[in-house]
Amino acid sequence: MKPNLRGLTDLGFTQLEAEIYYHLAQSDPTTGYQVARALGKPTANTYQAIESLLHKGAVIVDEGAERLCRAVAPDLLLNTMEREFAERRKRAEALLTDLDTPASDDRIYSVRSRAQVLERACGMIAGCRTILLLDVSPGMLAELRPAIAKLKGRKVRAVAKLYRPETLPGVRGFVDPRGHATQARWRGEWINVIADGREFLMSFFTSPDAEPTVAYWSANNFMAWVYHSSLSSEIILAGMTSTVESASPSKLRTELERDLNILRQLASGSAPGAIDLAHRLHVATTPKTPRKRTRNAK
Repeated sequence: MKPNLRGLTDLGFTQLEAEIYYHLAQSDPTTGYQVARALGKPTANTYQAIESLLHKGAVIVDEGAERLCRAVAPDLLLNTMEREFAERRKRAEALLTDLDTPASDDRIYSVRSRAQVLERACGMIAGCRTILLLDVSPGMLAELRPAIAKLKGRKVRAVAKLYRPETLPGVRGFVDPRGHATQARWRGEWINVIADGREFLMSFFTSPDAEPTVAYWSANNFMAWVYHSSLSSEIILAGMTSTVESASPSKLRTELERDLNILRQLASGSAPGAIDLAHRLHVATTPKTPRKRTRNAK
């Protein structure tokens, strides 16, 4: 059975280049002609692919008469590719850093790949300044843990809806007592993130390793704040339901008031998304600052 060479094609190899490198990596040095025969490929195409692999630093070729080909050791190849990518990234970053980006964008964008969803989610978590809402299924939570861990010590009010008990440093988690039933009903995985009430990401996967069945991101402030208001209420409702079911009668009122206070903070008009939207809709009001009374004031 032929091996799945996606791990190599994802690195930029063509299918033929991947087959040749995989073959050479487990073979003694050999000629291009012998490689073509072993793989059942046209000789001319094989030589072209070997030449391409040579330029990519994936193979080395003996300069003798037979020009024997040998694969560069996988660890050396991957380290070289990593260094080259880091250099290309620096050049791209230098080019793109000072670009003028649009002030606002109300469009809703479809995110087609799992990698893009994860990168977008981690970027939103890292870029959040005041309020972060998370609704993430257990199967996808592991992917976001490194980004979430960096919230600890930051002045970000991060709140998450959880489907089972989890430890998330820097995040106030509310376990939905109906979490198991929700997972049974929605047979899949999801990542939903709202940052500062300004931008949102929603996505659904059939399994943790699958590409997204549906995924959308938008910085539409109106929709982001409406979704923020909805999800914050949903999260606190889950927490209050759990409190009612588990708290002792003597502590029930205190714990419900605590949960309700968190909801008020999440829905505060001082949240960035709420402020932006109020100004955009021309309903913002500037509180009057009380003047200090002077000695001569009557």
